[in-house]
Amino acid sequence: MIFAKIKRVVVSTYQSVSGGGKDAMEELFNQTRAVFVNDPIEPNKFTKRIAFNVIPHIDVFMEDGYTKEEWKVLAETKKILDPAIKVTCTAVRVPVFIGHAESVNIEFENEISADEARNILREAPGCLVIDKQEDGGYMTPYESAGEDATYISRIREDATVENGLNLWVVADNLRKGAALNTVQIAEVLINRGLITPKKRQPPEQSAAGARPLHPLYPLRTLSFRVSVPCPRRLPGHSRNTRQHRPAPVSPTGWPHAPNPTGPRQPITPSRRRSVTALCPKTLTRVT
Repeated sequence: MIFAKIKRVVVSTYQSVSGGGKDAMEELFNQTRAVFVNDPIEPNKFTKRIAFNVIPHIDVFMEDGYTKEEWKVLAETKKILDPAIKVTCTAVRVPVFIGHAESVNIEFENEISADEARNILREAPGCLVIDKQEDGGYMTPYESAGEDATYISRIREDATVENGLNLWVVADNLRKGAALNTVQIAEVLINRGLITPKKRQPPEQSAAGARPLHPLYPLRTLSFRVSVPCPRRLPGHSRNTRQHRPAPVSPTGWPHAPNPTGPRQPITPSRRRSVTALCPKTLTRVT
């Protein structure tokens, strides 16, 4: 069912530095610190300083003056929606760690109101409308970090063109558009029978065949404490996102011990200590 056909789109994207990778995130962190401690700032990943600044340049310039990132917005919109849609874009890099935002102006061929757009978008899979016309009644990249949904706010009619709407859209760029999309595409392919999921292999058995091997199994025979650093949360990332840093690893492949290469000694009642190890997804205490 077609509610309103899109005729033209004008979009400005405000993209976080995580879209440029780990080095880009580190550059924003280092430059921000340098501002406060009065250290010199030298751009490496970006063409200009990114801390407390915005850069209207993402990827390389093309012959028509657009950047490659802007060209991708144009090409992908036409490919996914309709080749007849007219699209123009300006892509801007902003000093935010995680979360992309877009200011979108859409012109339709037929009339559609802001209320009708809200109702349609509320029913769209993967979209959440947060559009209270009051202080704080909208979403920002900081709040979208760590979430799977695409958030739409500031839906309003554009009085300068016929059948026009303005939208504000934010999403976690590391999830939506990257990791999450990969999983969702795989689910669709499986549901349509285009691919077959790989069967899960049974757990490996030890040499004796008595019990399955576990990555932390040898730690149960050690009599030392493994110190685990506190999980680190990047600035701008929501609290519900788990990001654990792995424990230090010795050359032998196991977490550091006072004598990692020496013989293992069994834990006796007089020498028993709790061993804290970093297990997948959770912190688990093994006694």
